Amino acid sequence: MSKRTAQRRREAAIRKAKDLLRAHPGFQHSQVQIYERTQALERELSGKHLPLQTEARLEFALRRFDIQSSAYLDLVTDPRSQEAYNTILGELTKGAWQHFTGFDYLLLPAAL
Repeated sequence: MSKRTAQRRREAAIRKAKDLLRAHPGFQHSQVQIYERTQALERELSGKHLPLQTEARLEFALRRFDIQSSAYLDLVTDPRSQEAYNTILGELTKGAWQHFTGFDYLLLPAAL
């Protein structure tokens, strides 16, 4: 399978997962929760410089990941939403990695 085909499949899986979670009645609340908690975290760290690939940056990336993953976990109510959550969790993991390292996950060699 080519990288392009793999990327298209990944994007389609993400869209499908997001659509399924958006249909949950608590989705809007989860989005507000993510926004408010992320804003509070950023205010807490306001003015602090967090260089890439440091323990402080890792802690921030993990706290942000925890905020997002916890809010989406509340939307899991059945096996389909659990699969959607797992897909979103994979994307959140990649985002945390990118935030910590500064490297775009998509640009990493396939072997990693």
